[in-house]
Amino acid sequence: MGWDVLFDFLGAGGGLLILLQWLSGIPKRRLELKREREKTFRELLDDDMEQMQELMELYKSLQDENIQIQNRMSALEGAVLLVERCPTYRHCPARRVVQDYKSQFYHARTGQPVMEERGQRYPRDNPIQPGDGDRPDGEPP
Repeated sequence: MGWDVLFDFLGAGGGLLILLQWLSGIPKRRLELKREREKTFRELLDDDMEQMQELMELYKSLQDENIQIQNRMSALEGAVLLVERCPTYRHCPARRVVQDYKSQFYHARTGQPVMEERGQRYPRDNPIQPGDGDRPDGEPP
């Protein structure tokens, strides 16, 4: 085997030389693919962070508006209570508006029902003894 055969094998078809170049370029291609993937992920992360910042700003502005609305409503409810204390409330033209508002939005809190008070027990009828029902077993229908 002479040098001319080796050069023919390496040079003309490219065979072994191209194979060696391809094998030596594998780590380089892997690094390029890894860099490209990291760059893509970094861009996606930056876009997501920008969107999150915009959403947080929107959330804060809506929260501030909600607090303002709550403050205004509490002031209006205070005005409703002041109108009720007015000595001319019985003849006031705003009386019906206040009553309608209170019937819609104010719910009176009630205490515990009479049957469920502590210490008070109202037992049920005795199922063994016949009751006032018309049926033979003494139970109502």
